[in-house]
Amino acid sequence: MKAKPIIRFQLSILLFIIPIIANAQGKEANNWYFGQQAGITFQQGSPPIALTDGITNSPSWTGTACMSDKDGNLLFYSDGVTIWNKNHQVMTNGNNMGTWSTQGAMIVQDPGNENRYYFFNQATTGTPPAPMKLQYSIIDMTVGLGQVVPEKKGVFLYLNVTAHLSAVLHENMNDVWVVGHGLGINNFIAFKITSDSIITQQLVISYAGTSYNFHQGYMKISSDGKWIGVGNYDGLLTELYHFNNATGVVSNQNVVSIPMRAFGVEFSPDNKKFYAHGGYPMLFQYDLSSNDPTEIINSQYLVTNEMFGSGALQLGPDGQIYVGHGGYYLSVIHDPDKKGLLCNFEYEAIYLEGKSYLDGLPVFMQSYMRNPEFTSIQKCSGQPTQFNIVNTNGIDSVFWKFHDPGNAPNDTSTLFAPLYTFSTADTFYVELTAYSGLLHRTVIDTVIIYQTPDPDFGPDTTFCANEPISLPLDAGPGELYFWNGFNPGGQTYYVTSPGQYTVRVLNHGCAGRDTINVIQFPEPIVDTTNTNYNNASCGQPDGDIEGVTYSGAITGMEWKNSSGTTVGTGIDLIDVPAGIYTLYVYYGDSCAIEPIEFEIENNSAPQIMSVTPGEDHCNQGNGRLTIVAVSSLGDPLAYSINGGPFNASNVFTGLNAGDYTVTVMDVNNCTDNYSITLDNIPGPAITGSGTTPEDGY
Repeated sequence: MKAKPIIRFQLSILLFIIPIIANAQGKEANNWYFGQQAGITFQQGSPPIALTDGITNSPSWTGTACMSDKDGNLLFYSDGVTIWNKNHQVMTNGNNMGTWSTQGAMIVQDPGNENRYYFFNQATTGTPPAPMKLQYSIIDMTVGLGQVVPEKKGVFLYLNVTAHLSAVLHENMNDVWVVGHGLGINNFIAFKITSDSIITQQLVISYAGTSYNFHQGYMKISSDGKWIGVGNYDGLLTELYHFNNATGVVSNQNVVSIPMRAFGVEFSPDNKKFYAHGGYPMLFQYDLSSNDPTEIINSQYLVTNEMFGSGALQLGPDGQIYVGHGGYYLSVIHDPDKKGLLCNFEYEAIYLEGKSYLDGLPVFMQSYMRNPEFTSIQKCSGQPTQFNIVNTNGIDSVFWKFHDPGNAPNDTSTLFAPLYTFSTADTFYVELTAYSGLLHRTVIDTVIIYQTPDPDFGPDTTFCANEPISLPLDAGPGELYFWNGFNPGGQTYYVTSPGQYTVRVLNHGCAGRDTINVIQFPEPIVDTTNTNYNNASCGQPDGDIEGVTYSGAITGMEWKNSSGTTVGTGIDLIDVPAGIYTLYVYYGDSCAIEPIEFEIENNSAPQIMSVTPGEDHCNQGNGRLTIVAVSSLGDPLAYSINGGPFNASNVFTGLNAGDYTVTVMDVNNCTDNYSITLDNIPGPAITGSGTTPEDGY
């Protein structure tokens, strides 16, 4: 964004900023000669110092034109009739140039040749009231101290013109527009100067505003090429027009017609204020910021009540407006960008060391008075912003203040094109001070650094097989959201299927992006069809489970026993005792298939085939148990009942009726158990006259 001049003036600098050196040099307006041998120079800074070596002797109501080189050294000056070189001698072929006029002449450097200048002025065509013509001459500075090219002296441009004359850069910042006005008609005449020539065949004529029937009064184009202000002194009128510095057209729309006489007119450096000077008490300021004719007229502010006559206004290279009003002094508007009383008018501020100002001041191509401008590229937080001065010609050094508290005191630069990273997203008031010789001018522009979007979906997200996917993605704050390419959407996106999801978030042109992969892992298939079981020997860790297979990607396997202890991590379970084992197969990110249960048995444990009871009689403890058991290991076997000691005999006698647990143990201490109840057979019972026999007898 270009700098909008919120200007603070201290010392100043002439900055006319464009990319071609032939049309933009910083100190061309540093030396002024005018009136009766009066002059001032800005070479030593501001305020200017009076010059007393000039030889102008201009009549009342007439102005001058001056030109210095890019370093501020005087080249030549003129009253419209004669051109003097830097030694104050008549330039070769520099006499009889034309006639005196309100604005004297207009000097424009050739856009294609820095050693050649166009000299525009008026000349009479006969005895008044014969019309005046607009003409040009060419000055060649490569010959001695300069000469007017004989075959290019007084070249006709236009007939019947007023003395109004101004110039400004074309929008392309290379070519130049020179604008005059017709006499007795409401037309503006614009000529374009290019690096090749003056284009006279396609001059631009605009019909706008009021017919001008008088010569006297200044015309100025604002330094940004957007306004034309005209003082029609004898016509008791001051007018403001919109100018298009791309086409040279003066608009007839929204013309501001102020019913007051003005001789001198001028724009403030920021082109937001207009000043018109018609003599006591008519030095007025107008605020142009509304762009509305009625509001502009109603903004009229009387700058001073001092009593002085009419005179010229001219913006200086220090950003202050100099006010002529007759006598031995110039008055000054020190802060012309400021509204009302704050513009700081000072009466008789510059003493001319006894030399006399009459009515005119020198005129310059208005673009020489343009404020320094800078652009800023890239305004996103966390990234460097490139600052560029629109043109550095005439600038000796610079000082930037970025006014960034987060980086202070390291928030300054002396580079012409600094690359600066602001500490945060915020509004900053960037200040550029450009130094030219002993002058400097400061501009402040608002630079907004916008928050760079920073969407963060976190790490890639995974889901197990058959797990429903429901994942909201929040892209964070921003203005525009583009999901998966160019699909516009909102801040939140709901994911319901696996895939890669990308968002690009825009905020005032700042972009952030993030990508997440949503993965749903396929479940591996475990096949137990061909599983082989090697049962364990009783009490020995020699059981195996082999032959389990799987297909698909897995991340691991784990075998656990009945107590939950991990006993294996391979596809086969080797060397474990008899028991129940569970296989866990893992895949993806912490996913697992349904656990599969396996059992390893004891191969050689003895088996109790039968236990034959012999019942107890009358609770006499004469019961018995006869055990039949087999073992793959063969004899001997040991026998026990109810946890008692083991015996070699398989017959237990002298047993009371009751419940018994029979245990058989082989030589490897493997056992088998059998539970049985030994009944009691009661004896005979007397029932009165008879007896009941004992059961079974």
